[in-house]
Amino acid sequence: MVLGQEQVQGVDYAYTVQGWLKGVNSTAVTPGYDPGGDGGSGTQVAKDVFGFALHYYGGRDYSPIGTVNPFASGTNLKPLFNGNISAISQNLPSVGTPLQSNYSYDVLNRLTGMQVSRGLNTSTNIWEPEVFEDFKERVSYDANGNILSYRRNGNHSFAGTPLGMDSLRYTYKTGTNQLDFVYDSVGASNYANDIDGQTAGNYKYDAIGNLISDQGAGIDSIEWTVYGKIRRIKKSDGSEITYNYDVGGNRISKRVNGIETWYVRDAAGNVMSIYTKGDSTVNNGSLSQTAANLYGSRRLGVNAVKVNVEDGSVLPGVNITGLGSGININFTRGEKFFELSNHLGNVLATVSDRRVGISTDGILVDHYEPTMSSSQEYYPFGMLMPGRSSVVTGGSYRYGFNGKENDNEVKGEGNQITFEARIYDPRVGIFLSIDPRSSSYPYYSPYLFAGDNPIRLIDVNGEGPGDPKPSQANLENTILAIRHYGSGFFSPGTGGMIAKAVNSSGSNFGPGAYWRLAHGLYPSSFVGALGVTGEGIAGHYEYSYFASNYDVSYARIQFHYAFQSGTQDFTITSYFRKGMNPMSLIINNNNPDGSPSSSSININPGDKLSIQYEVKTLSANSDVGTLRSQIDRGFQQAYNNASANPSKDGHPQFSILEVDKDAYLKAVQGDPAYFTKQYEKLVKQGGALLLKQGLFKEAHQTTINLMTEIKTSTTNEKKTN
Repeated sequence: MVLGQEQVQGVDYAYTVQGWLKGVNSTAVTPGYDPGGDGGSGTQVAKDVFGFALHYYGGRDYSPIGTVNPFASGTNLKPLFNGNISAISQNLPSVGTPLQSNYSYDVLNRLTGMQVSRGLNTSTNIWEPEVFEDFKERVSYDANGNILSYRRNGNHSFAGTPLGMDSLRYTYKTGTNQLDFVYDSVGASNYANDIDGQTAGNYKYDAIGNLISDQGAGIDSIEWTVYGKIRRIKKSDGSEITYNYDVGGNRISKRVNGIETWYVRDAAGNVMSIYTKGDSTVNNGSLSQTAANLYGSRRLGVNAVKVNVEDGSVLPGVNITGLGSGININFTRGEKFFELSNHLGNVLATVSDRRVGISTDGILVDHYEPTMSSSQEYYPFGMLMPGRSSVVTGGSYRYGFNGKENDNEVKGEGNQITFEARIYDPRVGIFLSIDPRSSSYPYYSPYLFAGDNPIRLIDVNGEGPGDPKPSQANLENTILAIRHYGSGFFSPGTGGMIAKAVNSSGSNFGPGAYWRLAHGLYPSSFVGALGVTGEGIAGHYEYSYFASNYDVSYARIQFHYAFQSGTQDFTITSYFRKGMNPMSLIINNNNPDGSPSSSSININPGDKLSIQYEVKTLSANSDVGTLRSQIDRGFQQAYNNASANPSKDGHPQFSILEVDKDAYLKAVQGDPAYFTKQYEKLVKQGGALLLKQGLFKEAHQTTINLMTEIKTSTTNEKKTN
């Protein structure tokens, strides 16, 4: 992927054979090791400004196609075969020395520590590791996932600041998951932007668990709407921050110290444009468009040209001899910023749309370098690392950890982050209110972040842990597989779903349905039909996640949220290790009336567990007759897939019917007794019903994105050839 009209940055992705993201660009961040050769002599694409590699199980998780490996092998790795990330090697030259961070986990896959080392030889792309104490972390939890202690070191070796940053002990209100206060044994003077020790009762909550006061942060009161959104924050210095929302709960305005900010969104809730008024530094306080977000399949960056919408001016007036006065409306570079992110969506760096030609002889341009705007690195739970950030041009970037917007006016830079559903404090690693979907995670504290595994998972919109979305590893790898299907590449372990998508998407659509649809050979109505069928979108990452996590020693896995789009039928199979104790696997699902429920599967050592998903991404806008027919068919299919009798090789077999929740509830209204009977029949046979809110919308958008990507990829391939 190349960003900008001026080709200011190339972003090269590499994947393991399972489809897991291995890394981006190269750890050396030099043209010789970059897969695209960006910044090399005679090339047009500017030199890379970042690169990283994810290490799963030593040097055996990735082999390059060519002779040059873009990623330095990790050192001192503890091989992990369950999808957890053992280490990350990251190189941001603008913030200093490349670092490798090694991670440790407990048996529940919760992050318990980070150890950092330096010593990457960028000339040879080989680690000569030196472990040191800077940025080191140690974390412990209670049974619900609440953090009990958090030790975090600062930047001593590079910045000369004290080593100790935080040594926190968390105290919770008796009988609840609500944080009462944090004790810090490290002096407050060591670092200015971290969390400091508090007194008992520092955090106060309302009757439903929303935080209403944080004295340590200088917040006297927080007022909430009935929909769980912050309406007003009153601070101890007398300042006040107010927010407004649309009917979907999306923030549409913010007012801070007389400065008003408005958010204009598309139908899906994505921020398209931002306006401000009252900021004397922007067009003398006039109403101005200050940002227009740039999107592809995800947000790519921001156009930050500040347009005075009251008179249409962009730049101050000019007076040119012979022409008189006017407005300078020439195209201006340097006000558009592209964001460069890691696998979690964390914005690591931004570059402007301007590149600089570099000449070695003073005559000809040898190569190009981008214009850096900002860069930053994060601790695992999202706090900015001291001394590992820089702002060169354009000011602080609006988005950061997990790609979310920072509310810097509340607690300082990067210390309060806005997720769609909730507000997050990365210094303590908790949300300020209860997860609106906490009933789906009865085994988690409703305040924790990303299942306490912030290296591998994100907190999807603030509504529970899940794999990062939009998924580079899924969508782009699916496109790659489709483009190269002729050479025999297909999705491993998902029943050949790519084969179905490309060559035979089922009798409904005929051969090559996805490719044909992408190129206009089917009417647009087929997009909805493909969404209804829900077949064929490959699930590399999802399969890898599940196949590995069945083989674990703990009992509760919430299947539903690990799937990114759920737009395919598939089977997951895994063995339960011999020598372990028998296990009861808890699967969250639904009753026939839509209320939450759960099922358990008893697994004995040596069993092979097979779980078959039958997915129906029906739209609630369809007529009742169609919905009833399709859901009834889904029950029959799931019933046939399930087996009270064991699978063919004598092992347990379980079947799940997954349906869009609104579509299901509409269908069953006319004859609830009939569907209750179908449900009971499925459960008796060894199955379950799983209802997902917004499944059709999600599947529909995923399908459209896939169509666009296939069309773009194949069109570009033809141009190249």
